[in-house]
Amino acid sequence: MDLSGMLNQMSLKNEEEPFGESNIKISKEIIDEIQTDIAYCEFTNQLFLIITQFGKTGSCLKIAKERLETDIGVEFVYKVDQIFGDITIEQETTARYLAQYLDIKKPLLIFVNLTKYNKETVKEIGCCIKKVIS
Repeated sequence: MDLSGMLNQMSLKNEEEPFGESNIKISKEIIDEIQTDIAYCEFTNQLFLIITQFGKTGSCLKIAKERLETDIGVEFVYKVDQIFGDITIEQETTARYLAQYLDIKKPLLIFVNLTKYNKETVKEIGCCIKKVIS
């Protein structure tokens, strides 16, 4: 079973319509000539995002936007926690960039599993995610 099939079978439903449509948004995009699966779901207390070019979830990170008060004012930083799996600096940087690009308001649980983590690929993925969310 592929990623979209697995997610479609999950029982995540809208609270207003408990037996209605799933609130998981799924998209298949071609990025760098590779099928890229994107799955997004918003919960009451956090966001859930899977981005994979391998059909598997891969490693998991949790990112939260935090307010940091400094001598020169207030800044926002993105705190990254490794939940499970081996995390590379490229995955962490990608996840942090996407959290900032999407301007997350809730903690983001993200699975990132790409063949390449270059700037152009990550930017294109960010645009695709915004399209999926809207």
